[in-house]
Amino acid sequence: MIKANNIHYSYGNLKVLKGVNLHIKKGEFVSIVGASGAGKTTLLQLLGTLEKNRANKMMNFYINTQKEYSRGHLLLRVFFGVLYIGIPHGFLLLFLLIGAAFVNVITFWIILFTGKYPDWSWKYNVKLLRYKIRVNAALSNLTDVYPEFGLEGSHPEIDFDLPYQEQQSIGRLLLRGFFGVLMLIPHYFVLLFQIIGTAFVGLIAFFAVLFTGKYPAGMFNFVVRTWRWKIRIKCWWTFLTDGYPKFTGGILEGENSEQQSIEKNTVSGTIEIDGKNIQSLSEKQLSVFRNQKIGFVFQFHNLLVEFTALENVCLPAFIAGTPRKKAEEEGLALLELLGLSNRANHKPDELSGGEQQRVAVARALINSPSIIFADEPSGNLDSKNADELHNLFLKLNKDLGQTFVIITHNSKLADLAHRKLEMKDGKII
Repeated sequence: MIKANNIHYSYGNLKVLKGVNLHIKKGEFVSIVGASGAGKTTLLQLLGTLEKNRANKMMNFYINTQKEYSRGHLLLRVFFGVLYIGIPHGFLLLFLLIGAAFVNVITFWIILFTGKYPDWSWKYNVKLLRYKIRVNAALSNLTDVYPEFGLEGSHPEIDFDLPYQEQQSIGRLLLRGFFGVLMLIPHYFVLLFQIIGTAFVGLIAFFAVLFTGKYPAGMFNFVVRTWRWKIRIKCWWTFLTDGYPKFTGGILEGENSEQQSIEKNTVSGTIEIDGKNIQSLSEKQLSVFRNQKIGFVFQFHNLLVEFTALENVCLPAFIAGTPRKKAEEEGLALLELLGLSNRANHKPDELSGGEQQRVAVARALINSPSIIFADEPSGNLDSKNADELHNLFLKLNKDLGQTFVIITHNSKLADLAHRKLEMKDGKII
C-alpha cells in the first residue's frame, strides 16, 4: 500500500525528516504520535502529495562521512571483509546482476517499440544500484555500517535516487545499442586515472583512519566524486537516463547531495502508494492521483460554507468527472452510513462541530480512496464528539477495510490503532 524509504526533508537549513522508513499494508489502521516539531505533519503531507515534492529532476547521490570511524571495524574489513562482506553479498549480487541482464534486454525491446521505460524495470535497476553502492561503501571503508542484504535494504547515511523518466528517445536508444561502447571510451580513458587515484587515496585514508579515527574530507570527497561519475555512466548505459553523461563527478546544477540539501527545501528517498512512485508524477498527474487514491481529514473540517453537506461531500466526485446523479447517490449513502442523512441539505453553519467533521469524513470517502490521511481529526472536538469520531474510524476500518494513517496527540485514538508509531527529531523510533 505505502512504501516510504529513507525519506529526508529539509526546510532551508532545518532538517525535518532524517531517514524515515515506513511500510503500511492495505487495511491497516496506523497512528503516528510525537511531540510538536517531530516531523509528523511534514511526513503526512509528503505521503499525501500535499507538500510540493522539491526532489530534483536529476540524480540524487550522497554518502555522508562519519564523525568517528571504528579502528576495529576498519581492521576487520581490511583483513576479513572479502569473507564476511564480499562473498555473501557477492553471491546474491551475482544472481541479481544476471537478472538485470535479462531485464535490460527486455527493457531495450519495450522502449524500442513503445518509447517508454517500463516502471518495473526502472525500479529493479535503481534498487540494484543502491545495493551495489551499499556493499562497495563498506568494502571501501567509507562506512562502518554492515550493508543490508537485498534490493529493499537501506542505509542511514547513503542514498541514491533517480526520477523516473518514462519517455525515452528511440533514436538515442539505438545509438547506445550499437555504438554505446565506443561512445563511452572517452569517459573510461579519463576515469582510468581517477580510479587509479582512488586506490592510492584509499590506501592513505586507511592509515589516516587507523591513527586518527577520521576519514580526511578531501580524500572522501574525491572517492565519492569518482563514484558519482561511474554511476552516471551506469545509468546511461542501462537506459535509466537518456542524456549523454557529463565528463565530471562533481554535482551538476539541479542535482541533490546531502551537502546541498541545506541550501533549499529538498526531499530525497522514495515514496510509493498503490505501487505508483508518486515522485515520478507531474503536477497534473499528482492532482488526479490525489483525487482518486487519497482522502483527507484535517483538524478543521474545511467545508465550503456556500454549499450544503451533500454538495460538500460530492465535490471530489464532481472533480473526478463522476456524473452528478451518481455522485449524489453515493454521497447520500455515505451520509446515511455516518448518521447524517437528515442533514444532507444543511449548510456547515447549521451543523454541530461533530457533524461538520463527519461530513468531512464522508467527503474523504466519496471517491473510494485507497488510503485516508487524517491530521489531528478530533483536535477541535469535545470529548464526546471525539470519541464518536474515533469509533467511526474503527467502524470504517473494520467494515470497509479502509486504510487509515492518523497523526494525533489524542492517546485514546492512538491506542485504538493496529500500530502506534512514535516520531522524535525527524525519525520513527
